[in-house]
Formats: sequence, structure tokens, C-alpha cells
Amino acid sequence: ITGVVPVWLNPKNKISVDKKEKAAASTMSFVKVDNKYVADTVGGFWGVKAGQALKGIKRSDGTYEDVKWEVTGKSSCTLETLKKVHKLSSSQTDTDYLIFDKPFRYNTALVKVDTKDYALPQTRQRCYLFVYKLHEDEDEDEDDDLGPYFQHLVSHLKEPVKHPLEAFILNMDHEVIRRFREALLSGPGRFTSLQKSQEAPFWNS
Repeated sequence: ITGVVPVWLNPKNKISVDKKEKAAASTMSFVKVDNKYVADTVGGFWGVKAGQALKGIKRSDGTYEDVKWEVTGKSSCTLETLKKVHKLSSSQTDTDYLIFDKPFRYNTALVKVDTKDYALPQTRQRCYLFVYKLHEDEDEDEDDDLGPYFQHLVSHLKEPVKHPLEAFILNMDHEVIRRFREALLSGPGRFTSLQKSQEAPFWNS
């Protein structure tokens, strides 16, 4: 969703489906439009829509260069052909990046949290995805720190548990527990229990 695609990515190693679905998801081909590479067939893995033009290439050393169509004698090509023509590095540790022209770009930051790290005496592990829009005038190869800042902010909210779980549980002789028990044992309470027992499980409805 950033319009920035690392060349080293290999969807076939990341998608646990059958061979036909892997091939469809990993496909990316281009057609020539106004002397530009325009995405034509794009698998769901890449995060790029068909019709988006390739604006440039960010090399592994950080330099950026605009690109024009250089596939001689053809009006379409595959991603593999693009790699060869422009001599793109596809090493995971030393990769080049395809930069697509997008009207809006978004970045994401994943934050993993556990409630016991935030003053709650229980374990509830959750992942939160922080999605934010980049400035329209931001250069493609400019690093942003909003995602890491959000992760740092959430981490800063951590607080150790100060009270055990028992401190949050009412005693059996508490007034609220007594009234709730009497309501369950009353006529309406028993009738509601009977109705619920005759309902089909929610996962079958």
C-alpha cells in the first residue's frame, strides 16, 4: 500500500495455497503506455493495482532513478523481464525497490501488546495495525518515523500489574452476587434458562 515493492520478494515462498493460486498471486506483468511501464496483471500479493505506472527504481545503495520503457520490440513484459532489462538486484540483503506512482500512499506499523503489561492482571495478546497516510509531497525514498513513534508511544504506556486478579472478583456473599443469584433462581430466570437451552448453537444459525 506504499507503492514501494522490494524486488527480492518471492510470493511463492509466502503463500500457503495450491500451485495455481500461488502462480496467480505472484503474477505481475506490464504493458507499454506513454513509454511507461504500467501494471497490467497483478496478483493479490503485491499490493499494487492494475493500471498504476512504475515511476522509478530505488537502488540498494539508496539512489533513485526514473524509468522509461526499455523492452525493445515489445509492448508488454513480465516482472522477470523488467528485472533483467534494468539489472535489478533481487538479493534479500541487497535489494532494489520498484516505486509506483500512487495518488495516495500509506505506511503501516504493527504493535503487539499483552494486557498484563498494561496493569491488567490477565493475559490477552493482541496485535494492532497502525495505518497512516504519507504526505503527498513526500519523496518515495524518504524515511518516515511516525510508525516507530507510535510503537514507542504504546510501549511508553506500559505499567506493571499492581493488584492480583482476586482483587477484581466479588466475594460470593457480596450483595450484587446475592441479587444476581436470586434473579437466576426466580421464575423469569428459570424460564429464560429453559429458552436458551432450546436454541440452536449460534455457529449453526
